[in-house]
Amino acid sequence: MARELIGYDLEDMTLALNAMEDSLNTGERARLKLCTNSLPSESEIESIYNNLIANGFHVNYPSAYLDGEIAVTDLVLTKGSPQWAAIIPLIVPILIIGLIAFSIVKIESIASALVKLIAVAGAVAIILAIIIRAPSRRELARIREIERSREKAAPVPATSKKALAASLR
Repeated sequence: MARELIGYDLEDMTLALNAMEDSLNTGERARLKLCTNSLPSESEIESIYNNLIANGFHVNYPSAYLDGEIAVTDLVLTKGSPQWAAIIPLIVPILIIGLIAFSIVKIESIASALVKLIAVAGAVAIILAIIIRAPSRRELARIREIERSREKAAPVPATSKKALAASLR
């Protein structure tokens, strides 16, 4: 299993993240801590997240904090199965083409059956969305709680001259 990523630009990071994701089993998670020279801004964190999602990675929204003098961006990479997202919409057309090609069913009977199939698939999708919604809300609440605890634990930089002078004593 890949345990360390070393790189200097986004291309190096993408290649290393691909290697790390390939070393995980489906559903496993890897916690990543990216150490940088400076603490990224909120827009940079959003850009990191959007780039990772655009490259097909399954990650949570990154959080950034200072660990001593080191700027750390923390995120969790999950090994997903993106091939299913591409395969599922193709199942119905492939079945229809196969049935017509082998002359098992006529096109008219497929059209009437397809309406029923779409209605059942829609009902299943709604039921799955309802079932999945509750755990995802709990996970989101847990992530927000972790981020709040990190913000409380992270040292607040001195912003006024008096606070800076007091911290140097």
